[in-house]
Amino acid sequence: MFLGAFIVFAGVLSLLESLGVVATEAKWGMPLAVICFGLHLVYEANRARKERVNEKGSS
Repeated sequence: MFLGAFIVFAGVLSLLESLGVVATEAKWGMPLAVICFGLHLVYEANRARKERVNEKGSS
């Protein structure tokens, strides 16, 4: 899911660079990748926590 978000955000930023809205010399690739990876970790941890709570509640 977050790989797709990374691809979409990278495409949008690339389009904005070509239109001159965002500076061309900005290095946004690695920070964007780290943000998407961090969001993925938070999402997975939250999903695992919810699954554990559901397992305890159904016991």
